[in-house]
Amino acid sequence: MSVPPASDKTPVRAGWLLSMAWRDSRTYRRRLLLYMSSIILGTAALVSIRTLGDSMAAAIDVEAKALLGADLDINTRTAFSDSAEVFLRNLGGEQSRQSSFVSMVSFPRTDSSRLSNVRALEGAFPYYGVLETVPAAAAQSFKTDGTALVDDNLMIQHGVEVGDSIRVGMRTLEISGRLVSIPGETAAMSTIGPRVYIPMSELESTGLIQPGSRVTYRALFRFDDGVDADELAATHSADTAARWGMDWDTVRDRQAGLERSLGNLYRFLNLSGFIALILGSVGVASAIHTYVRRKRGTIAVLRCLGAEGRHTFAVYVIQAMAIGVIGSAIGAAVGYLVLGVLPVLIQDFVPFELVVGFTWLPLLQGMGLGLLMALLFALLPLLAIRDISPLLTLRSSVETPRRGNADPRRIVLIAVLVAGVVLFGISQTRVWLQGVGFAGGLICAFLLLTLVARSLITLARRIVPATWPYVWRQGLANLFRPDNQTVTMVVALGLGAFLITTLYLLQYSLVGHITQVGGDRQSNLVLFDIQPGQREDILASMRQNGLPVMQQTPVVSMRLAGLKGRTIAEVMADTTERVSRWPLRREYRSTYRAHLEDAETLLEGSLQPRADADGDSVLVSVEKGIADRLGLSIGDEVVFDVQGVPVKTTVGSVRAVDWQRMQPNFFMVFPEGVLEEAPQFHVVVTRIDDPQVSARFQRETVSRFPNVSLIDLSLILNTLNDILGKVSLIVRFMALFSVFTGVIVLVGVVTNSRYQRMQESVLLKTLGGSRNQILKIMTIEYLFLGAIGALTGVVLAFAATWILAVFVFNISYVPAYIPVLAVVGGIASITILVGMAASAGIYRQSPLEVLRAEI
Repeated sequence: MSVPPASDKTPVRAGWLLSMAWRDSRTYRRRLLLYMSSIILGTAALVSIRTLGDSMAAAIDVEAKALLGADLDINTRTAFSDSAEVFLRNLGGEQSRQSSFVSMVSFPRTDSSRLSNVRALEGAFPYYGVLETVPAAAAQSFKTDGTALVDDNLMIQHGVEVGDSIRVGMRTLEISGRLVSIPGETAAMSTIGPRVYIPMSELESTGLIQPGSRVTYRALFRFDDGVDADELAATHSADTAARWGMDWDTVRDRQAGLERSLGNLYRFLNLSGFIALILGSVGVASAIHTYVRRKRGTIAVLRCLGAEGRHTFAVYVIQAMAIGVIGSAIGAAVGYLVLGVLPVLIQDFVPFELVVGFTWLPLLQGMGLGLLMALLFALLPLLAIRDISPLLTLRSSVETPRRGNADPRRIVLIAVLVAGVVLFGISQTRVWLQGVGFAGGLICAFLLLTLVARSLITLARRIVPATWPYVWRQGLANLFRPDNQTVTMVVALGLGAFLITTLYLLQYSLVGHITQVGGDRQSNLVLFDIQPGQREDILASMRQNGLPVMQQTPVVSMRLAGLKGRTIAEVMADTTERVSRWPLRREYRSTYRAHLEDAETLLEGSLQPRADADGDSVLVSVEKGIADRLGLSIGDEVVFDVQGVPVKTTVGSVRAVDWQRMQPNFFMVFPEGVLEEAPQFHVVVTRIDDPQVSARFQRETVSRFPNVSLIDLSLILNTLNDILGKVSLIVRFMALFSVFTGVIVLVGVVTNSRYQRMQESVLLKTLGGSRNQILKIMTIEYLFLGAIGALTGVVLAFAATWILAVFVFNISYVPAYIPVLAVVGGIASITILVGMAASAGIYRQSPLEVLRAEI
C-alpha cells in the first residue's frame, strides 16, 4: 500500500485518492449497493414528479384555448338584459350562449333520478377542442334535432343507453349521445355534478327557469386574430360588473387558474418525494456511520503509513459521492418507469390528455438533489474520520475519536444540513412559507421520533424488571447494545407509520364529519327551487309520508347596489378601498324571518322581527364573515338591488353561522314585511331515516314537481367517498415511496448490525443458548422496535390530523382507533419479518469463524 508523503507541501494526487477509495471498497461493495438503494426511491420520486410537472405546464400552454373552449367567456347570474345583449353583440366575433343550472333529471325506463348540471347550449361552442361524444355526430346534431347529451358516468349508473329518454323538468328528450369529455373539465367533475346538454330551444319548455332560479348565463366568443380578449376584459370588466354583474374569463385567466389548482397537486406530489428522499438520506447517514466504525482500523493503519486525516477523509467522501451518484442515476431511471403509472392515476383531475415526454432539466434536478442530500447527510458521520488516531491500531479497545459534542465542524455541518432541508422544502413547494413550515414540521417529527427512541433506550436500560424471563430481558437489552441502530429504526418506521396513518385518518375525518352532520336527528334531505304555488302541495306530500318539516325558508335573489353611501361602481373604482371585490359582485340569496335558526348565534346588535310599516327603517342581519369582507359594522347603510328594485337597509346585527349544518344558511337575513312580494322560491328541510321511504318520496317529488331539486346526504357521502377514494389512491401511491424507502432503510440497518448480532449469537451459543432462545431474543427486539416506532408515528398522525381537520379543513375531528391498531400491528409484523429475514443464518456461524473475522 503506497501513501503520499506526510508533508503538507506535497499535494495528494487525485488518482491515488480514487484508486484507494476503489480498493478499500472491495469487500464492502455489496453492502454499499444496499446503502445507495436508500436514496434510489427518493430520487425516483423527484424525477418522476418534476417531469410530470413540466409536462403539465407544457400541456397547459399548448391546450390553453381548449381549456376555455373560446377566446372569451362572459358570465352572470342574471339573464342578459336587452342593454346587456346590445353590448355583447357590439363586441363582435362569433358568439354562443349557454345557460346552466342544477336540477333533477330522471330516466323513465329505469324510474330513477339524479341531481345534475343541466346546460342549454346555442351556437358553435366549443370553438377550441371538441365535445367528445359517442356517437361523435351527436356533439353537433343534438342542437338541431331536440335531443340530449348525457354524461357517460350518469348513463352507466342508471343503466340507460343511447336512444332511451331523459326527463328534464317538464320536457322528455331522447338521449342522442354519451358525453365522454368536455374541453377544460376534468373527469372528476362528472362525479360531483354529472353534465346534461340540451338545445337552448328546449330550455323554456322544461319549465325549470322560474323566478329565483339559480342560473349561470354565459356568452362565449371567438374573435379574429387581431382582437385581444385580455385588452377587452381590462377595458370593460369593471364597468360591466357594476352594471350587469358580469364576470369576464379569458384564456389567460383560465390558464392561470388551472396552473394554481394543478400547482397545489404538484406541490403535494413534490412533498411526497421530499419525504422519501430525506428518509433515504437518513438511511445513508446511518449506514455510513456503521461503515466508518468498521473501517476505523483501516483508517488508523493509513494514518500510521503517513496519510493525514484530510486524506483519509477524502477517500471516504469519494465513496459517499459514488453512492450518491450511482444511486441517483438508478433512481432517475426508476423515476421514468414510475411515469408509466403516475399520469394514469391523476388523469381524472387534469382537464386535458396528459402526455409525458423526456426532458433533461427535471432529470438533472432530481439527480442533483438526490446527490446533494445524500452527501450532506453522509458528511455528518464522515467527520469522525479526521479524528481517528494512529494509536487506534495499538489500543482499539479503548481508543475513541477525540471529538466532543461542541465540535465546531459538526455544528456548522448540522446548520448547513438544516438550511439545506429548509431550502429543499422551499424548492419543492415553490412557496417559501409553505416550504419552511413543511421542513420545520418534518424536522420536528424527526426530533420527536429521535427523542422517543433515546427515551426507549434509557427505559430499557433502567426499568426492565429482573423477574422477567431471560429472553425478554436480553431482547430489550439489545436496544442499547454498542453500535445499536435503535434511533434510526424508530425514525424510519415511525415516519412511515406517520404518513400512512395521517392519510387514512384525514379521509376518515372528512367522511365522518359529513356523517355526523346528518346524524343526531339533523336534517338529511333538502328540497329547493320550490315555487310559492308549490309549497303547500310539497308540505302536504311530506305529511302524507310522515316526514317532519324541520325548516322552510323563502329565498330571494339580490345584488349589492350601494355601500355606506356610495354606489358599488364607485367602491370598485376606488383603488384605496380595501374591500374584497368578490362580495361586491356576487349574487346574494337572502331570506326574511323574525327569528334565528339553531345554526346561528347573534354576536352584535339585535334582530328586527318585522320592519316598520312605512319601510323607512329596515334592519338587516349580516353574517360575520361577509361583514368583515365588506367592512360593515352596526349602523352602516347597505342598498340592495332586489331584481331591479332598490331596497335601502341598515346593518342592525351581526351573526355567526355554522355553515357545516345541512340546512339553508344566509349572509343576509331581512326582517318580515319587506321581501314578501319579491320573486322568490322556497327551501324545505326534512329528515328521512328509511332509505326506501327516501327513494320513494324523491321519485314522487321529481315526478309531480320536475323543477324541484333534492339534495340527499347519502348522495353527498357517496360523491365524497368516490372523490376521496381517487385522491387517496394518488396519495397512497406516492406514500409508498416513503414506505418502501423506510423498508430499505430497515433492511440496511439490520444488515449493518448483523456483525454485532453474530457476535452475540456466538457468545450465547458458547454459553449454552439454544437456537430457539436466540430467535426469541431477536423477535422481541424487532417487536419492540416496530411497535414503538409505529406507535410514535401514529401518535404524531393523530396530532397532525387534528391540526389539519380543525385549522385547515374547519371540520370536526373524527378519530379512528381500530384501523390504526391494525397499522401498528402490521408495521410491527413487517419489522419482525424483515429483521428475521435479514438476520438469517446468524445462528449457524461458528465461534471460530467470528474469531478469525476479528483477527
